[in-house]
Amino acid sequence: KILLQLILIIIIILLSLTFFFKFIKKDKEDLTKQEILTIEEETNLIKELEYSTIDKQGNSYVIKAKSGKIDKNQGDLIFMNDVSAEIIFNNDKLILISADNAIYNGNNFNTNFMGNVIANHEKHTVNSDKLDLLFTINLAVIYDDLIYTNPFTKLLADRMEIDLITKTSKILMNDSEKKILINYND
Repeated sequence: KILLQLILIIIIILLSLTFFFKFIKKDKEDLTKQEILTIEEETNLIKELEYSTIDKQGNSYVIKAKSGKIDKNQGDLIFMNDVSAEIIFNNDKLILISADNAIYNGNNFNTNFMGNVIANHEKHTVNSDKLDLLFTINLAVIYDDLIYTNPFTKLLADRMEIDLITKTSKILMNDSEKKILINYND
């Protein structure tokens, strides 16, 4: 009688384990796979990200964003939102940049800022719609609705180019018929 009860208990345990592994565990695995697919569909969203580098001249570059998304097709491109950046030159001069969005290239550190771009350097401020930091050619290009201000001057132009090595700049208009507007205050 005890032997029969023991055999019945073993059969019940084996049936329970078979049922568990065949049906319940498989359902949990399917749910886990679905959760992983959902996360992957969110396209690699990264929150509170930061990148930094130092160039050959000893200048450092730090870019921060509230969130970013890695491009599926080009893994070296990161689309960033609510962006701030600092360029600290080896002589301790500092440029601060903020923008709504940016595209950061992880291979060459080139960064394209877009939307409500503000660049500050000491008493100089530049507002525009776009700013491209092109480290591959050591150039910053600021364009689209460019407004440059300092304590004495307000300047409206189409484009400003700043050589990141010599720190010289050019201010241009896209149409040679148009003039740069300058308002000088004493």
